[in-house]
Amino acid sequence: MRKSGLEPYGVVWPQVEKLARKARVKITTPEVEVKVEKPRAAIRDFKQAPLSDQECFAKTIARLESDLDLMKVRANAWATGDVATLRQLTHVDNASACIAS
Repeated sequence: MRKSGLEPYGVVWPQVEKLARKARVKITTPEVEVKVEKPRAAIRDFKQAPLSDQECFAKTIARLESDLDLMKVRANAWATGDVATLRQLTHVDNASACIAS
């Protein structure tokens, strides 16, 4: 992705922080607390569960191989607020396979 001029992290957030400081807007980091009744049993069950992320991995690789140019267009449209272009672009859903795993 970097060879294609795309950066996965660290591009937008520094600008958001800078603008928030300038406007004196407090940044709040969301926190989620999850209570697990029987943590040892949960860990044991997790260790025994099969890792089923092959579909996620395959779809992610396929997307990277075929969609880099579209990813650039999508990233630039998002960065500039070009909603019309974002609406025209086909949505590629590899997230559902990754969430399911």
